[in-house]
Amino acid sequence: MISAFALMRPRCWAAGRWLWQFWASKRELLMQGIKSCVYFLWDSKGCPVFAGRAEDGSAASAFLNMLCELDIADKNFRLGSFDLKDSASRNRWREVLGLRDRREFEWWEVPFNGENSVRPWLGIKPTFRSETSLQSPGLFGFRFLMVMSFIVLHA
Repeated sequence: MISAFALMRPRCWAAGRWLWQFWASKRELLMQGIKSCVYFLWDSKGCPVFAGRAEDGSAASAFLNMLCELDIADKNFRLGSFDLKDSASRNRWREVLGLRDRREFEWWEVPFNGENSVRPWLGIKPTFRSETSLQSPGLFGFRFLMVMSFIVLHA
């Protein structure tokens, strides 16, 4: 009798080989993306929040590039801005990240100084769904993967 594990083994090897090849070819990109996620993670938002494009632009770009390389579609992550709809900071973030003009930013409330307060910050939140739930199960899994990868890779 053949066990279920024996039937799955070739698939596991193939997946492991793919993962190893992906890691070997994209190592620096993955390291920068994971580091950006962990260093800029806001627990209250469940995602990395980048404070300024001059200081944090390369980190935001690394995180977004990692999402794209992991084949996470545009519809499966949200961009949140703590600034007004047609603000200059949103346009500058678009330039830094190489985003199209039609890419939407959601307005996220600044966590202090009342609802009229604005900041030129940007959040990038993977949701793994097209709807805009605040905390999706996929987001928790993604955060866990990022933090555990960071621990293993920097130990």
